[in-house]
Amino acid sequence: MLRDVPGPLPAIAVLVAFFGLAAMDAIIKGLTEAFHVAHIVAFRYAFGALAALPFFLAARGPRLTPEIARQSGLRAVLIVVTAASFFYALSIIPLGEATALAFTAPLFVVVFARILLGEPIPGIAILSILIGLGGVAVMVWRDLAVLDFGSNAIVGAGLVLLAAVGSSLVMVLTRLHSLQAEASVIVFCQTVAAALLTLPLLVFTWRPMDGIDVLMFVVVGTLGSVSHIALAWGFSRANAARLSPLEYSVLPWAILFGFLFFAEIPARETLIGAVLIVGACLLMLGRQGPGRPGSPGD
Repeated sequence: MLRDVPGPLPAIAVLVAFFGLAAMDAIIKGLTEAFHVAHIVAFRYAFGALAALPFFLAARGPRLTPEIARQSGLRAVLIVVTAASFFYALSIIPLGEATALAFTAPLFVVVFARILLGEPIPGIAILSILIGLGGVAVMVWRDLAVLDFGSNAIVGAGLVLLAAVGSSLVMVLTRLHSLQAEASVIVFCQTVAAALLTLPLLVFTWRPMDGIDVLMFVVVGTLGSVSHIALAWGFSRANAARLSPLEYSVLPWAILFGFLFFAEIPARETLIGAVLIVGACLLMLGRQGPGRPGSPGD
């Protein structure tokens, strides 16, 4: 078992990781203006695998067994669906709104933890889920009121919720599979598997890339993999209850990036909904203890 690291290093690692994930999402949103979502997903994981390779080679313990390969393939299918849903949502709704909606993932974790791990669902978790879904309803209330279910707000919210469900299932499976290998091995193997699943789709979605495009995909892949490994390092070396609330540092970064690069100003409904969703997660976190955070599409 790893010992806690004294001082601020674990918190700094987690904060830097969440900044990296927010920056990755902002770059991906820009890439959706020129590239098909399948193209983006394929190169995000292809370059992500290259970035994770040194950490994989440095890992101790088992690296690739038939069981690890099977588990990685299962998670990779979910990761691809999650990433594609979230990346497409980024192309049609503001970055800050998509990020706030993604915070519903921890609420779904308790459901899958009950199904797959047999963990009880406390009453406070049920209340938190209802409050969080209420925050989602606030964000899309205008379109719900006029029954405009085909609007970008409704479609985007639905895709982010799908991504949140997929992400929460990946988190629970990762917890279940973490006894088999180190976090760096888990990240590398599932990233390679996701790349292998999506690279063949380039036959249908390929578009020529210039040097800047390739650089952006390299940055996206590197940010994704290194940020996840930094999260794993931080959470393995400090009390999770102290670090989990740091996940919400992603939201101000997302709002700032949305404003600077896409001229997005969050609507009042987005801010109110975000407060409800974050509050619901913190309520559940305070009563039953934290799980490992995550973000759809990472």
